[in-house]
Amino acid sequence: MLFVGQHSVLVDLKGRLLFPMEVRRELSKDLNKCTMYLTLGANRVPWLFAEDTFLRLVAKLPSLLIPIPEVSDYDRSFAFTERIEIDSQGRAILPMENLVWFESNTEKEFYLIGCRDHIEMYSAKKWNEQRTKVAISHLPSAEAAREAYKKAALLDVSEKSAPAIPDLQTTAV
Repeated sequence: MLFVGQHSVLVDLKGRLLFPMEVRRELSKDLNKCTMYLTLGANRVPWLFAEDTFLRLVAKLPSLLIPIPEVSDYDRSFAFTERIEIDSQGRAILPMENLVWFESNTEKEFYLIGCRDHIEMYSAKKWNEQRTKVAISHLPSAEAAREAYKKAALLDVSEKSAPAIPDLQTTAV
């Protein structure tokens, strides 16, 4: 599943968000049955995951009978995670009590931003500020991401498998 692009959306007076058709098509072959998980993202904005992706990622997290304190602190962040159903018309009721924690509860205009395996939900105001930063920092961010993947041993850095991230020393800006 790959989420890309930016989609302007509104939350109505009943707290319902209408998902764009492009997002719904990516979520499910059966447009009458879509489920997502809304959670607190690392950048303190709401993140939306397709159900199968979220469950797969959570299953990868180790579970300990006596967890270390940092793991317990992180596990408690699941209190801000909600399973949301998208109805046959593409609407989902957002848990407004959780949006308070995301500092998004008073907003009505949002952007859904495709971020590979998830969608980030920004208020229109916040996304307009963030969009310029993203565009300006794209190449340095790509190089930083490559280095972070190397450190986390998530990336095979051999020549034949190196990702298509431009070399900043040889790329003219």
